[in-house]
Amino acid sequence: MRLLVPFSALVSTAFAAYKWDNIKIGGGGGFTPGIVFSPKTKGLAYARTDIGGLYRLNSDDSWTPLSWILPMTQPGTTGDWDPNNGATLKSTDKGSTWVKTALPFKLGGNQPGRGMGEPLAVDPNDNKIVYFGAPTENGLYKMGTFREDPTDTSGYQSDIVGITSVVFDTTSATLNGATSTIYVATADVTTSVYVSTDAGATWKAVAGQPTGRFPHRVKLSVSEKLLYFTYSNVAGPYDAGDGTVYKYSLSTGAWTNHARVASYE
Repeated sequence: MRLLVPFSALVSTAFAAYKWDNIKIGGGGGFTPGIVFSPKTKGLAYARTDIGGLYRLNSDDSWTPLSWILPMTQPGTTGDWDPNNGATLKSTDKGSTWVKTALPFKLGGNQPGRGMGEPLAVDPNDNKIVYFGAPTENGLYKMGTFREDPTDTSGYQSDIVGITSVVFDTTSATLNGATSTIYVATADVTTSVYVSTDAGATWKAVAGQPTGRFPHRVKLSVSEKLLYFTYSNVAGPYDAGDGTVYKYSLSTGAWTNHARVASYE
């Protein structure tokens, strides 16, 4: 009971100014592991669900399912092992049409760690530059455009989950039009966070980072010049472990343990 009292008080204080309701997204099921807001268009967001597909938030607060736009000739989930490699899909009309580009490795939509992210990120200063954190020790891939074959630029050593998050530091300068500083998080309990300060040409481990857990998500707060990391010692969603939240100062390089979450078990 002692644990519940401060937690309840914290929740009441933090959320007192907010009214929370359920939303209807038009179908699907499972949980929603990712919501990505457009940095350019106010009110535009995309939600990825665990088994219900991809949805777009519209200006009238309705949600449009985008997975149904894909051809029905595409094979569905049958429980069979797919021998084919994965692919990326690109849309220039908010999900009405898609262009497919094959990848040289497999992607598992039902694999451990699928709730992490986001492993795919577009450079906000140059939308022709895309980084994708591949699973299963396939490294970090940079795509000049989605119409070109990606090339391995990392050689990171990590576990089966691979790279969990890619974040462009928009508070940094540009280099030949590209964002100069990029952070990458991997599912490694010893060294999990890497940074490039030369637009992806070279990478190094971030000094002073926590160990014993690995980042599930990384978010940039531009106004605070902070990176927020959520850590756990398991990949999920099949297993449950403990976790914590760290913040990293882009100005000083200091790490701060922001909140400790007790073990689910």
